[in-house]
Amino acid sequence: ILLSEAHPLAQARLRSALEHWGLTVSAVADGVQAELALAQADFAFLLLDAELPLQSGRQLAQRLASRPDLLRRSLLMVPPGDFAGAAQDCAALGLPGFLAKPVGPAELREALLQLLQGEDLKPRSAPSTPGPTAPKRRGLRILLAEDNAVNQTLALKLLAKLGHQVTLV
Repeated sequence: ILLSEAHPLAQARLRSALEHWGLTVSAVADGVQAELALAQADFAFLLLDAELPLQSGRQLAQRLASRPDLLRRSLLMVPPGDFAGAAQDCAALGLPGFLAKPVGPAELREALLQLLQGEDLKPRSAPSTPGPTAPKRRGLRILLAEDNAVNQTLALKLLAKLGHQVTLV
């Protein structure tokens, strides 16, 4: 497996999980290193960090268009909240799916098993849209205790946007 992950701690965590399952892992921290590794060896799977430095995972997938067999065994790892863009990118690039970061070991294992079976990935972390019968939540009254002014402002705005009444102490 070629693991391309820019964040050292995330890379170490994913690598540990993959190696725990008996898989051989080559890890790189940027898109240029990933492309070099792909030129030097064959990999069963490719995990692409969407936000790699020097060349993003999306850009690397575009450069691999001549290798659709490898793209069908590749997953894009995207930051939280980038689901719509990731789904569109995966469809356009020929990737079977994406995982939302941070990627947990159970989710990664399930995704790899789906790829082994030749299935498109159905990410568990993709946002679900409530059905028409979903109950409407009424705003909550929240008591917020935070000493950092930036965090206070952010929390107040986010919670108010969600319809909650916030009291800052």
